[in-house]
Amino acid sequence: MCISMQSGDFSGTRIYVGDLADGVRSVIYECLAKSKEANALIFTIPTKLELEGSNFVNLEEYPSLLKEMENAIDPPRPTRSSLGAKSALGIVEVGQYTALYSNDASIDAIRKLMNSGRVREERRPKLNYEVIEGLKDIGLPLVIACYAPGNTHLHPLGLTYSSPIYQDKLVAPMLDGHGKIGDQYADRDHWVFAGSYQTRELKANIRVKHESAYPLLPLCEFEGNFFTSMSGKRISGKTLNGDYFIDLPKLVSDGEIKGDFAIPSR
Repeated sequence: MCISMQSGDFSGTRIYVGDLADGVRSVIYECLAKSKEANALIFTIPTKLELEGSNFVNLEEYPSLLKEMENAIDPPRPTRSSLGAKSALGIVEVGQYTALYSNDASIDAIRKLMNSGRVREERRPKLNYEVIEGLKDIGLPLVIACYAPGNTHLHPLGLTYSSPIYQDKLVAPMLDGHGKIGDQYADRDHWVFAGSYQTRELKANIRVKHESAYPLLPLCEFEGNFFTSMSGKRISGKTLNGDYFIDLPKLVSDGEIKGDFAIPSR
């Protein structure tokens, strides 16, 4: 689940969840964010291991990465990780974000680090520590991705994680409405993508010029070109809010969604 600490307008969300290697997953997230003051996106990561700074990947050089995925699935009309992390708490600069990550650190420690000089003042949000405490109770690594105010197209935020809890499932931990905390339903304007190194049987392929171009995607080489494959779907309108984790195959098998993604059909 992703929660915004302060009120704001969010649109154009895109999320990629991928199977990067055996036991290694990746997540990429972006959105259009408009906030009058510094804000933060908070979400948990479904892994058995702790996070460290090297799990985060700066994708500033690839601002159109997820847009390319969207265009591959829905072409525009002509008219338009690291294993064995040890620290309980850390902070890393990732492009437009100052990302604080907690591996079960205390609320006092999180508050102290957030208010330290390591978080730029213009990116330092007012935090709802009751919400943070509730997310901590889930017992999974927590990320607080802070960004500056303004009408901002946030660049993709990427990270990897190992030892996933759900070995046979991809989960989109940031697939939640950016609505008021406690609301049952929220407005969503999301694209969700998924990919896996284990299969080439997905819906769309995009070609990349070099294997280093997209560091969080599973790539294969064919006749000198690198390819990645993924499928995707757009979510829009009022949907159920408050899902901590999105169990993709279960929602499909239960008939709650159409397609390959966790999109509650409400």
